Amino acid sequence: MRSLLDVLRHAPSVLERKSLRAIEIYQERGWSGIRNHVALLRGRAFARRNFDKWIEQCDRLTDADRFAIRRRIERLAYKPRISIVMPVYNTDEQWLRLALNSVLAQLYPHWELCIADDHSSRPHVLEVLQEYEKMDPRIKIVFRDTNGHISAASNSALALATGEFTAFLDHDDELTEHALYWVAESLNENRETDMLYSDEDMLDHCGQRYSPKFKPDWSPDLFYSLNLITHLSVFRTEILRKLGGFRPGVEGSQDYDMALRVIEQIPPSHIRHIPHILYHWRAIPGSVAYDAADKDYAHERARVAIRSHLERQGIQATVAQGAGELHRVIYSLPRNPPPATILILAPGDPRILRQTLDSLFAHTGYQNFDACVITTSTSQQKKIAAVLPADSRLRTLHVVADSIAAAYNRAAELTVAPVLCFLAANTRILTREWLAEMTGLALQSAIGPVGAMILYPDGTIRHAGFVLGIRNHVGHAHHRQPAETANPLPRLQVIQNVSAVSTDCMVIRREVFEAASGFDAEHFSRYYGDVDLCLRLREKRFRTVLTPYARLRLLARPRNSSGFAIPHKPNEETTRLQERWRHLLALDPHYNPNLTLQRDDFSIALPPRTLSSRPKETP
Repeated sequence: MRSLLDVLRHAPSVLERKSLRAIEIYQERGWSGIRNHVALLRGRAFARRNFDKWIEQCDRLTDADRFAIRRRIERLAYKPRISIVMPVYNTDEQWLRLALNSVLAQLYPHWELCIADDHSSRPHVLEVLQEYEKMDPRIKIVFRDTNGHISAASNSALALATGEFTAFLDHDDELTEHALYWVAESLNENRETDMLYSDEDMLDHCGQRYSPKFKPDWSPDLFYSLNLITHLSVFRTEILRKLGGFRPGVEGSQDYDMALRVIEQIPPSHIRHIPHILYHWRAIPGSVAYDAADKDYAHERARVAIRSHLERQGIQATVAQGAGELHRVIYSLPRNPPPATILILAPGDPRILRQTLDSLFAHTGYQNFDACVITTSTSQQKKIAAVLPADSRLRTLHVVADSIAAAYNRAAELTVAPVLCFLAANTRILTREWLAEMTGLALQSAIGPVGAMILYPDGTIRHAGFVLGIRNHVGHAHHRQPAETANPLPRLQVIQNVSAVSTDCMVIRREVFEAASGFDAEHFSRYYGDVDLCLRLREKRFRTVLTPYARLRLLARPRNSSGFAIPHKPNEETTRLQERWRHLLALDPHYNPNLTLQRDDFSIALPPRTLSSRPKETP
């Protein structure tokens, strides 16, 4: 095998390189790794085909659409002027013209384009900019005497802005022709909005669109992991001026830093997501879009910006590099971490429980915890006692309860630790710091339930949060996808907000659990109890978080689990869920209406629930 690998490493052909990769994957993860890798490749090909269909069917403006949009604009009660800020430096002529033409093509007419040339040395830049300045009086240009880099140039362009709102456009990217219309439409829906962002995709050098980023509504913990709002981002101009514009020293992530400072000034309700692709980010050599490693300094400056933001908020945390060039916020635990009690419902098969407990005690780095195995019958108590390991941190807790929800609630009442962890009785710990990671998150005042990533034995996803509305009730996010799946918005690799997480592994502060009066044992005794708890806590303004840095693996099939489940067929509890949470099941704020509700793989919906190219009303 070694000699074959040596031969293949120096082999030039695509087939030989693929063979080498297959051998490496087999050595690392065995046949399940090979199967998962093939599934990844098939998934990518399916996503590309689906996006092409989505563009053709749902994102092409017709003349009738343009006419309808113009009529709609005439009827808008509020027509704010939008200043588009564009710093320019030595841009290739073809990309610069395309960027400028995308602004001139806007269906919404109430805009101004504020350009700052950062002392470009290539003569065509001056010629092109002067040509366009004469073409339209809404184009305003300042030519800087010295090169000050992107923050200084952006501030020079911002100084020209007179609009109530400011949008940002890179000098080699493009806006869709209805981009500013959708911004104005959104501002008419909510006049208190201070910050907006849209979905986006990428353009290659031939103008082909790919890699769509269909984003969730405002998700702070996802935003700390990656620059969620990048394009198209729009801010109330007076806030940008109050902050003094862009900060020098964070070039490459100056937009991220600006957004972090803006969210400190406004409530989350003033942040709006527009679920339409309004921005095309061009991927050409030398750009971050083309290759993140081209400007790897920008990623560390992003982490500097996140650290500064957390410090200003009085939050103690470290910010490290996560997967690839993504970011990871690690919240500091107190010098004496609080006690945590792990509650495990006794399963039908006691042998599964023994494996879970052995893994728990051997592979948990967080020291200040105890575990309670919950039994609800005398016969069950006797069976469990025979397999329990001898450990001072372990005890059984016998409760009188007729349902999963009631058993959990009663067990919580009989314990005193300030941190509660609900854990399925058929899991193996994969990351030693799982409990420290989840507890650090759960101790943050605005965070409620925290969930972990749970894998099937073959390495595919069992739990990575829940998605509301899948098949008219609830689905498992990324279910049965390989854990290595990296979609254009790489959610499996980062800490993020989700609408709900599973009690197969959930950590929550006791005070938060009690604020919701625990699980609803009357309406969700066996199914959806964890989902309902998370949604009730959402109403109390607690965020639900999923972290991939706490990872577990199922020891057996889910039917051997002992916690809440999602039924294979709708039942009475499904009906109750649909009645109570109808508004969220229709539109999960941490999903996207351009993604399907027929499957839980985050694939594109055809047609989407929001038609990207259609106005609010037609003639």
